[in-house]
Amino acid sequence: HVHGTDNARCLIALSLMTGQIGRPGTGLHPLRGQNNVQGASDAGLIPMMFPDYRRVDDAEASEFFSNYWATELDPNPGLTVVEIMDKAYEGEIRGMYIM
Repeated sequence: HVHGTDNARCLIALSLMTGQIGRPGTGLHPLRGQNNVQGASDAGLIPMMFPDYRRVDDAEASEFFSNYWATELDPNPGLTVVEIMDKAYEGEIRGMYIM
């Protein structure tokens, strides 16, 4: 969902404003929109993040993972699903291999 992150942030802000965080019987658990999206996100399967939610365009994080994986990494974040679909519609992406 293109507004999922914003929705979760709004729920967090609302919970904080109404005192629903940090007391027994309170809390927040925004559900994710797809199967195992949390685990995939934790593992770095977001186009702008490495594992542990470290940004691809963060030089220190890029150097760490480049050394750890023993390969040179592209410093530019990838496209989101929405951006991929837009680029495909515009003709900038003409083919995809999807598993």
